[in-house]
Amino acid sequence: MILQRLERRHRCLQLTGIWILAFVFALPVIFTQGLKDKNGLLRCQRTMKSQSVVTVLLFEILLGFIIPFCIMLTCYLWLDKGLRQKAKSSSLIRAPQDQEPRNQGTNIWTYKKRLVISIVVAFFLFWTPVHIINVIDIVTTLTKTSHPDVHSQLKTFRQVYGDASKTLALLNCCLNPFLYAISSQNLMKCFRMR
Repeated sequence: MILQRLERRHRCLQLTGIWILAFVFALPVIFTQGLKDKNGLLRCQRTMKSQSVVTVLLFEILLGFIIPFCIMLTCYLWLDKGLRQKAKSSSLIRAPQDQEPRNQGTNIWTYKKRLVISIVVAFFLFWTPVHIINVIDIVTTLTKTSHPDVHSQLKTFRQVYGDASKTLALLNCCLNPFLYAISSQNLMKCFRMR
């Protein structure tokens, strides 16, 4: 009983720490975003000096894509290893003589593996364009005075594809629940087969 309370309190502290860290990482947006009038339309855009833009974008790429992707990949590889070991041990269980050997453990592992792969691939595919645009923004900022022709071409490219890349990233957030739901239905079918 006491151990459960300690574990619950420890879990609450961890979750609180994660939320505080997320809030701290989101703080720069408050200070770097502003409204700009573009042809009579107000747009929410970054409003800061060129060097600050480069720093913020590099942090966005590092903290918003590279580190999360590496952590996600590492955690899912560990999960995959554990599921594989569990599937091997459960596939050793045999059904009675008149039935086929049970392979539901392998089926469950396959469904979970597909879920993990689809989540990692979806994250990569949907978030990569945003960070490619961030790299283009960095190059655009750095070439503003030295290569004005390159700067204008990159700026045009960014204006055309920037919003589409952000839309893709937000679609990823909408897609994950469906991936989990589809996987859950497949898992339920697998359990019903038993």
